[in-house]
Amino acid sequence: CDCDMTSYTGPTCSDESIAYEFGPNRGLITYVFPEDRRPEMKSDVLALGFVTTKEDAVLLRVDSGTSNDYMELEIVDGNIYMVYNMGTNDHPIGENSVKVSDNTYHVVRFTRSGANSTIQVDDYNVQTNHPKGHQLSVFNSQAQIQVGGKWNRAKQRVERAFGGVMAGLVHNGLRLLDLAAESDPRTEVRGD
Repeated sequence: CDCDMTSYTGPTCSDESIAYEFGPNRGLITYVFPEDRRPEMKSDVLALGFVTTKEDAVLLRVDSGTSNDYMELEIVDGNIYMVYNMGTNDHPIGENSVKVSDNTYHVVRFTRSGANSTIQVDDYNVQTNHPKGHQLSVFNSQAQIQVGGKWNRAKQRVERAFGGVMAGLVHNGLRLLDLAAESDPRTEVRGD
């Protein structure tokens, strides 16, 4: 079985994945790509499961090392959104019909191909976004991934911190929570 989009693991995708609990002291997991191996991505695939009561938080953010390209999975007013920018405009996509801040387990799946994207929460309908006009399609030089909030370098603190439990996070085949649990040298865990 390919379990990447399920938030589960094991031979039949029924085993619980590595989970992290993000406490009140603004925990953050950061994954840094080696400088000589920063991917140029025409497409992205992301899935994770989580439980939270937070109405506003950043779950995951991917930043470029060479440009302003980014992707940010966030909760706004209890709804889940992904905002991504490949160099032209911010493209938001989200699910407005379900509140994910209800302290129950939700699974989010996001795919991007060029500027086009889909997002799905649990078994709700897949939402799609096909931006009009000329769009850049490559996420240049993915350099770091932040999980559980967004680090503000100037203020030296985590902003819009996630609180709750996150599990089974897979970004383009990278099982980020598993790598952090194994103390992979590319990962750094801050706070709680």
